[in-house]
Amino acid sequence: MKMAFTQKQRMIEGLTIFTLIAISIYVAVMWGKIPQEVATSFGITGKIGGMGSKTSILWKLAISYGIYIVFTMIYLNPSLWGIGNIKDKKKQEQAFLLAGDLFVFLKLILVSIMAYIIFSIINNVDLGFIFIPMSAFLPLAIGFNTSAKIKALRS
Repeated sequence: MKMAFTQKQRMIEGLTIFTLIAISIYVAVMWGKIPQEVATSFGITGKIGGMGSKTSILWKLAISYGIYIVFTMIYLNPSLWGIGNIKDKKKQEQAFLLAGDLFVFLKLILVSIMAYIIFSIINNVDLGFIFIPMSAFLPLAIGFNTSAKIKALRS
């Protein structure tokens, strides 16, 4: 089955691309003003935990683009999703739509998390206490919710 983006997925994809472009431009514009030593890690409370070279920002930006590319490749190859074994075609289409939504939502969330981390590093601010638990909880909650819906379609 070949996947095509739905209108909702195209909008989310557009937001993801916008986020990548915006943070890339921000890094480029701010590069000369960034000190040589910046935060490279954060503790569980969101406070700066370690310092290192400002080139670590470029690595985080590369990871953001890597997330985008990997999730896009997975989206475009539905045979990797493991939901092709649903016999009812209508339920199978629903499952593929749910899984497609999951991939574009997760891509947006993960890219946004990375953009926020990069923004915080450039501005030398803590991530905040709620950031660490939410950045772990939100993708997991969305993933479990979608998995439960797809599992229900299998029965």
